[in-house]
Amino acid sequence: MTGWLTITRPGGGLFGASEGGVQLRVAEARLQAAAPEDRATALRQIEWVRRHLGEQIYDLHCPRGHRLFVTTPQIARAMTRAGGAWAALPGMG
Repeated sequence: MTGWLTITRPGGGLFGASEGGVQLRVAEARLQAAAPEDRATALRQIEWVRRHLGEQIYDLHCPRGHRLFVTTPQIARAMTRAGGAWAALPGMG
């Protein structure tokens, strides 16, 4: 894949990708701040990021609080395999 991948937020701003190491530090900070009922999700996020450390990772989130961690290669695969106007993203939600 060449060039830049630009993902626009629902409100018009842009989502930016971060290196896996940066996302790992962010996920570890979320774990430290997590309420007891949210620790399992925070741990799953850390494990997912560790498996993708060498990739650009997007932390996509919507105004309703949903989050999806997805890598640039995962987005590219989903787009090239989509049979229509929409692509289903894998990742860690």
